[in-house]
Amino acid sequence: VSVDARLPNDLVEEALHGGQIAPLAGYPTLRREVPFGRSRLDFQLSAPDGPACLVEVKSITLVVDGLGCFPDAVTLRGRRHLNELAVAVEAGYRAAVLFCVQRDDAAGMRPHDESDPGFGRALREAAGRGVEVYAYGCRVEPGRIEIARPLPVHLAPF
Repeated sequence: VSVDARLPNDLVEEALHGGQIAPLAGYPTLRREVPFGRSRLDFQLSAPDGPACLVEVKSITLVVDGLGCFPDAVTLRGRRHLNELAVAVEAGYRAAVLFCVQRDDAAGMRPHDESDPGFGRALREAAGRGVEVYAYGCRVEPGRIEIARPLPVHLAPF
């Protein structure tokens, strides 16, 4: 298990450049820490032939019953990011939240309603407003971690 909260953005950037995140492929330009609304979102992906895609990365270290769960504590900032992404979709952007599960043992991802039911509601609402939701699991070895595989996202209330 990796618990380095700074690592997921670097892992996702590397995976984006390597074409490992198929739903977000085809964007030759990537910018980090992009201001939007009242937030700084993790990435803006751009291509000359379509709308920019704003991406927010969330790190998961908690696994319950085989599913990576986010968040593990109340996150008002996380809710704000989801709302900003939904506003971006309404403004003509493509927007996605990508959950990076920093463990080998997750078979999927779900909102951790037990820790923050408001985040779960906000995630489901954002998805309903057009925000794409992805989860990727990591291969974790001593001294090495990499994004390894897409995981199913389970949005039904727990």
